[in-house]
Amino acid sequence: MLGESTMAKSILKDSHVVSFIVFTILIAAIFFYLKNYTSKDYLVEKFAVKAQAMLQKIDLTKATEPEVSSVIAAFEKAIEVSPLAGRAGKLHFNIARIYVERKEYAKAIEEMRKVIRNFSRNRKLASEAHFQIGRIYEVQDRWPEAVAAYEEIYDNYSLSQRGIYVPL
Repeated sequence: MLGESTMAKSILKDSHVVSFIVFTILIAAIFFYLKNYTSKDYLVEKFAVKAQAMLQKIDLTKATEPEVSSVIAAFEKAIEVSPLAGRAGKLHFNIARIYVERKEYAKAIEEMRKVIRNFSRNRKLASEAHFQIGRIYEVQDRWPEAVAAYEEIYDNYSLSQRGIYVPL
């Protein structure tokens, strides 16, 4: 037993052996990460980047309906891969922004309601969705609905960043 302890100490003194051990641990960590980074995550990100690139190439105020539809379809494709992933919630905001730019307010509100339905436990996303609904109603001079959206934030998310700065 005493000989084993001495042998372990002499192995650890050898820098090549220590480097090999560290390298092996590093490789194992990389494989663990890659195994847990699912193909769905990769696909969501890949489709989201493609949709974002498409969006940047067009001027929403001048784009044709087919151009806008293709961009929205690209975002929806990313969402379909993993509809409850946090990234999907953020993609709904992109779609809503497109609708707001096109003055399609009912569709924008529906996108925000999808966020509220699917991500109600994510206080940041849900409160931001309520806030955006309030802003959309403001743009339309629909003040009672805007106030109701802001009150929803105040009542349910008062300690969130949006809740602290809700315009009531």
